[in-house]
Amino acid sequence: MFTLNTKNHAGKKVWIHTNSFKVSGYSQPYLPKARGEGERASRLLSRACAATVPVQPVIVVIADEITMKGVPDGVLIASPRKLVRKLTSEPSRLDAVQVDAIYEQARRSTTWR
Repeated sequence: MFTLNTKNHAGKKVWIHTNSFKVSGYSQPYLPKARGEGERASRLLSRACAATVPVQPVIVVIADEITMKGVPDGVLIASPRKLVRKLTSEPSRLDAVQVDAIYEQARRSTTWR
């Protein structure tokens, strides 16, 4: 399971390190916010499914230049072009029955309240 957060910084330079995300030299709170989104989704889905549901946060970045000086802790970073490859390269942690059960809960608006 993934949460996707998109950031459009076309025409700008993005710099990313293990715990830092900068756009044109200015720090942005994207990494902790993405982690929080993943934790919230995991918590709500886990409660609805009565089982632990791991969720991987992903930030999809559009920018003229992206410099990766380190891999952020717990957050995947991908450009739109590389998104599918990044997501499909992650190891599968759930079987088809588990995926179906999570989907049934995820599609219900009451899960997210």
